[in-house]
Amino acid sequence: MYLDVGYRICKPTEYSDVALGDVVLVNPGLVKASKRTLMFPPLSLVSPNCNNQVESPAWIDGFRVNGKEPITVVNGSIQVEGPLRVEEPRFLPGYTYQKLETRDSFLLAKECPGMALVSVRGFALLTVEKREVYICTHELTPLLKALAYAALYYLSPSET
Repeated sequence: MYLDVGYRICKPTEYSDVALGDVVLVNPGLVKASKRTLMFPPLSLVSPNCNNQVESPAWIDGFRVNGKEPITVVNGSIQVEGPLRVEEPRFLPGYTYQKLETRDSFLLAKECPGMALVSVRGFALLTVEKREVYICTHELTPLLKALAYAALYYLSPSET
């Protein structure tokens, strides 16, 4: 996606929600903002609600939220404690999520369809099956929602 001067961007710790029209970064992006060249990690957000104004054109890889995404939330019933594990090494947003997620306990579904991208002690937190993403807990956070949107980029990158 082409970022033009005047767009706004924020790091994963700087936003409180992901809204329609926002773009979730899936790869690191180098952007000039706030009079400096800054590295924005995966799960950063391009949104009018962000504080950092882009000062020079840049190119980023990201997924634009349109409200029709095939994301399903599966209610959790098992309390699982432990570290997050990224199951797919090429899924860079998973590592950002792993680093930033402060919880060490999750209420996860016993079973969640598809292949796990991120898990906790063998229980899936985020899975993909065909062209759908499953969030295996109803304990949603803005960062977890952004992670699900980022997964969709890999399922259909030509549609972003």
